[in-house]
Amino acid sequence: MHQLSFSKVAVLLLAAVCFSCGNSSSQASAGTEKQPDSLSESPVAVQRDTTYDRFVPDTSMKFDSMRQLQEYKMKLDQSFFNYTKQKLKENPENGALEYTLDSLKWLIQDKFTYLIYQQLWKSEKTDKNIIMVSYGTGLMGYVTMEDRMRLFEAFPKSAQTGPAGKATLKRMAKSMADGNIGRDMNTVGKLTMQDSSGRTLSFGKAINNDAEYTLLIFTASWCSPCRYEAAFLNRELDKMDTGKVKLISISIENKRDKWLRFIRKDANPWPQYFHPGEMESPLAKSIDFSSLPLNLLLDRDKKVVAQDVNVQVILKKWPQLYKG
Repeated sequence: MHQLSFSKVAVLLLAAVCFSCGNSSSQASAGTEKQPDSLSESPVAVQRDTTYDRFVPDTSMKFDSMRQLQEYKMKLDQSFFNYTKQKLKENPENGALEYTLDSLKWLIQDKFTYLIYQQLWKSEKTDKNIIMVSYGTGLMGYVTMEDRMRLFEAFPKSAQTGPAGKATLKRMAKSMADGNIGRDMNTVGKLTMQDSSGRTLSFGKAINNDAEYTLLIFTASWCSPCRYEAAFLNRELDKMDTGKVKLISISIENKRDKWLRFIRKDANPWPQYFHPGEMESPLAKSIDFSSLPLNLLLDRDKKVVAQDVNVQVILKKWPQLYKG
C-alpha cells in the first residue's frame, strides 16, 4: 500500500491490485534455494481473454540473469504501450476499452512482479538486488508481504542494514499498514453519506446489519484497481457466504455525477454510498486511511478484524467467507 497524494494520477500509478485474467502457465523454478509454500502453485486465472495473451508475461519462462528478464519486460511493455496507444486513438470515446486495457496493465505488472521475485531467489544477494524485493509492493496477488520478507531475510545482514536495505524496508512498510485493526467503526457512526437516490444517511446506519461480518470497500470511479477488485467480487459473489458477510462500497470522490455513472456501469449488486472529499473527507481523516484500494473486514460489533489493499488477501485468510 502506498501513500496517497491528492493527485489521482499518483494514486493510480502507485496502487494496484491483482485481477487475474491472464494465461495459465505454470510457474518458473525458483532455483536451488527454498521457496515459500505460498508460491508453490501457479496463480489461478479467474478470467481468460485470449485477445491479449501476447502481452501477458509467461511465468513459466526461465532467465539466466535479471538483465535478461528486464529485456523481456521492456519488449512486452513497449509492445503493449504501442497497442494501447493505437487502440485508444481509434476508439477515443470507448470507456469499456480503456477500462479493459487498464485492467490488463495491472495484470501484466503483477505477473512481472512474480517473475522478478523468482529471479531474485536465484540472483546474487547484493545491495543492488535487495531494492528489487520491494518492486510492485501494491501488487500482492502472487507475491505476499510475507514472501517478500522471507526473500529480504535471505540477503546478508550487511545488505539488509545498508542504505538500499533500509530503503527497501521503508517502501514495504507502506504496504503493511494495519492501523485500523481493532478500531470500533461505530465511533464514526454519525458521519453522513448519500445513496444513489440522493438520500442522506449516517455511516452507522449504512453499516448497521446483523451479519457476522461486513466487508467495507473504499473506492472511487478514478481508482482503476478499486474497480477491478469490485469486478472480481462481482464475479465471485456466488462463492461467498453472503449470509455471513455483507458487502458495502463507499466512494470518497468529489463528483457525484461521475460516481453515479460508474456505479450504474459497473452494476455491483451490493450497497453503494457516496462520501465526497477524497483524502480530506471526514471519514478518511477519522481512520487510518492512506491509500486506495482500502478494504476493511468488520466483525458483528463493527470492529475491524482485517485490513488490506487487496481484497483477495482478506478472503484467503477468512475461508469461512469465501470458497474460491
